[in-house]
Amino acid sequence: MDAILRETAHAFDLGVPLSAEQVMGGLSSDLWKLATERASFAVKVMGINADQPDSHDNIESAPAGGRLVRVHRWVDGRRVRPGEYLEESGRLLAATSSPGAGRPRRSNRGSRPDDAPRLIP
Repeated sequence: MDAILRETAHAFDLGVPLSAEQVMGGLSSDLWKLATERASFAVKVMGINADQPDSHDNIESAPAGGRLVRVHRWVDGRRVRPGEYLEESGRLLAATSSPGAGRPRRSNRGSRPDDAPRLIP
């Protein structure tokens, strides 16, 4: 796994790896917290169905060490208490599961040309 993480750091220009810690709990992938001299990143090494061509259509990823990987900034979190986000979760589930809801689209519209793209429902 060290080779994949080093190659990922290089491919995504994350900086020089300092440490890597596996995060337990993933069912379809391996998740690592990769610390570099620039920042910490979540590196997700895709597992189940990653070899299927249509699995690449809906994710932004890159190959590393013969495996498909995704990278995100690491965010320290906390455990959620049961029921803490029940209403919000219900609204989100209903919105994304409703017929015709589809996936969010990216929009480059903004008041200035330098506005960052934003997700629109």
